[in-house]
Amino acid sequence: MNSNGRIEAVFFDIGSTLYHVEMEENPPWCLAVSEKLKNLGYNVNAEHVFNAYKLARDELKALISPNELWHLSILSLALKKLNITPKPALVSEIYKVSVKSLSKSFKLNAEAKKTLKSLKNMGLKIGIISNASSYDVVYEALVKDGLEKYIDALITSQQISWKKPNPRIFFYACELLSVKPQKAVHIGDDPYADVLGSKKAGLISIQILTGKNKPSPYADYVVHNLSEILEIIKKL
Repeated sequence: MNSNGRIEAVFFDIGSTLYHVEMEENPPWCLAVSEKLKNLGYNVNAEHVFNAYKLARDELKALISPNELWHLSILSLALKKLNITPKPALVSEIYKVSVKSLSKSFKLNAEAKKTLKSLKNMGLKIGIISNASSYDVVYEALVKDGLEKYIDALITSQQISWKKPNPRIFFYACELLSVKPQKAVHIGDDPYADVLGSKKAGLISIQILTGKNKPSPYADYVVHNLSEILEIIKKL
């Protein structure tokens, strides 16, 4: 716990906060999946995989919105749309390939590791709250960059269905770390999902600007880089 004993936990968003996530047409994971399928005797390429995935995602989104879709669920339906029977063993194998490849698209913020280490040295609990369709992809990225040792709880919307800005995902995160919302800070870039969502749940909100979003009037603090949050948290 820090010196005045008020703040006990700090939560981070993933995309555009701890990481820059590279999104593109026909992403590398589609190539990895298509190569795996070719090795198993299926005649598909990366474009086929990408188009089938988009179609499956859009169909499922129409069925369950606003809840989160699981990447595994989309992949299963995408295989079916490729005229491939989505048997459990195959789905599991393809999912593992996509997770490994997708995690490589997460590029670590240069200040992330130093910031997390400093917060740990302050005696604070650290959690991740991410709108992500795969808990496994986020965890794989953390392991890839040696961050998992700093993280006390990882919460993804796929894991519990609720997405930011739904306050319940923040309540769930606080429950996992045994901390009251008013004694927790959430850091993220999105003015709606991160800032408004965490404020509605009773957390202190710090918005990090990435050039894509404007400052939110609901943010308690606005910063331009992760290193700035340390001095803010020391004063809370």
